[in-house]
Amino acid sequence: MSGLSSCFINAWTISGKRRIGVFASRSGFRPNPIGQSAVELISIEKSEKKITLHLRGVDMLDGTPVLDIKPYLRYADSLPAARSGYADTAPPARMKVGFSEKASQTCGRLEKQSYPRLKRLITDLLALDPRPGYADTVSKHAFGMRLWDLDIKFKAVDDRIIVESVSQEKG
Repeated sequence: MSGLSSCFINAWTISGKRRIGVFASRSGFRPNPIGQSAVELISIEKSEKKITLHLRGVDMLDGTPVLDIKPYLRYADSLPAARSGYADTAPPARMKVGFSEKASQTCGRLEKQSYPRLKRLITDLLALDPRPGYADTVSKHAFGMRLWDLDIKFKAVDDRIIVESVSQEKG
């Protein structure tokens, strides 16, 4: 697959049960390197053939086209003074999270170096169960996620997620 059709691969709804296009999601994995910014919508100006958005807080040149608009999610975008009218509260944590001895030790070492509260952050993220929806019943597969320059590997066992390893990319 090439071009835009390839962007439909790995684009799922929140439950992970139905495919949607990457442009219908808030995914950062897009077929082109566009910038993404949280901005304030000041007003919408409509004329016969054109709609103009007046924005504040943009980090682009005047006249740059806005390609896509997604709602602000207070729990995900974390701009304390912003209002959210789409989804005001975070989804509830669904999973208990534990760490292997090795992963726990690595987190402790990294917290002392330059990642304060790393273990808590990983716990909070994984408690939301980031696995694809089709994986609810697949407990034997390992999953991974990237957080900054860290690779986090985990497995789901019953109603728990176990962090098996946390490793830092050498750079």
